[in-house]
Amino acid sequence: MTAPADNRAREFERETGHLPETMAEGLPYHRGLFDALDAAMRASDVDETMHLRTEARKLTLRLNSGDSGILADKNGSDRVLERETTAAPGAVPLWGQAGDFVITVGDMATLFPFLSSPGRLLTFRNKSRPGQAGLSLVGLIPGTALILA
Repeated sequence: MTAPADNRAREFERETGHLPETMAEGLPYHRGLFDALDAAMRASDVDETMHLRTEARKLTLRLNSGDSGILADKNGSDRVLERETTAAPGAVPLWGQAGDFVITVGDMATLFPFLSSPGRLLTFRNKSRPGQAGLSLVGLIPGTALILA
């Protein structure tokens, strides 16, 4: 290794050495981050929220041997963590956790599919008008799409 590569490796170990190195160890750790993040968000603790988001990012890097191409394919650490820690169907996910749930008010059923990555998609379906064309509004919130049907 060259001196710059050695320095990068030492820096990476210093920043991530406290984190799990295997997916088997990383999955329970990642689930624990959801509990902590959910508590921090509910308490409006911005500093802790940002710290936990950074920890989650570092975990994905650690599990991917420092390679930032974590979203490159379905086996990338970020994708595996999301897939394996998604909330049960119908359960409201914790902050940061992926999952889908439906809230129904009168004839309006609202599907909330949450991704653990930055993008969000909210889909609204009117049960009294099945098959009606939807309207897509993009840009209400950065990274969010709203579809009315």
